[in-house]
Amino acid sequence: MAQTTSGPADGGSVGDPHFKTWAGKWYDYHGICDLVLLKLDDFANGQGTDIVIRTAGRGSFSYIETAAIRIGQDILEVTGWGAYAVNGVEHADLPMDLGGFKFEKWWSNTKKPVFMIHLDGGEHIKISTKKELVSVKVENATQATFGASVGLMGSYNDGIWFARDGETVMTDPIAFGEEWQVLNTEANLFEMDRFPQFPQRCQLSQATRTGRRRLGEAIAQEAAEEACAHWDDEHMDLCVFDVLATGDLELAESGDYF
Repeated sequence: MAQTTSGPADGGSVGDPHFKTWAGKWYDYHGICDLVLLKLDDFANGQGTDIVIRTAGRGSFSYIETAAIRIGQDILEVTGWGAYAVNGVEHADLPMDLGGFKFEKWWSNTKKPVFMIHLDGGEHIKISTKKELVSVKVENATQATFGASVGLMGSYNDGIWFARDGETVMTDPIAFGEEWQVLNTEANLFEMDRFPQFPQRCQLSQATRTGRRRLGEAIAQEAAEEACAHWDDEHMDLCVFDVLATGDLELAESGDYF
């Protein structure tokens, strides 16, 4: 039975990468390609918005390398280590207007760059980076604004994984991820192309091909669990997963689990 969204909701993608639907369900997809996280044509009086992510792989680890957000005619692109560009201008002066909304950057208490697009009524799009990893979240999203959105966050009302036809319900995360690869008929929001581009299909990372992780290869399970102990049970599992996959204990303190 599908979970339902009862009020303002959060969704997005973080870590290796983990995807959270509007209804709060987590799943993983490790395909390497450009993916539609969210698409909403009638956003902001018809300006429309797209959130597209570009994933990359490193050994048995995969992650979001770059995120691009379009609102109307404006495009923000954020990459690892806090680099960003607005309409092709790298490190544009902030704060600024992005599609009619305030866009700013600050540093978190874990010294991580955080980018925020402030929407109406307390809704916002938040992008943060930790080293080369990029995370994207839509927070406090309402049905009135995001109810018609599609993409890898599922349907707003219940998080169901709908195919592009809006009718077919999907249950396999690999097939669902591949369904939402950016098509060659859709606008390319990134400044530069990178293999693969549709009709070339998403490349499965080593983690997906082998179906397992080399747990403890760089960091012991116990050390990862201790570092992630401050998270609740659900998010601790995600944290431990990412720490073991990357061999980076710092992710335990600065991970964007939500």
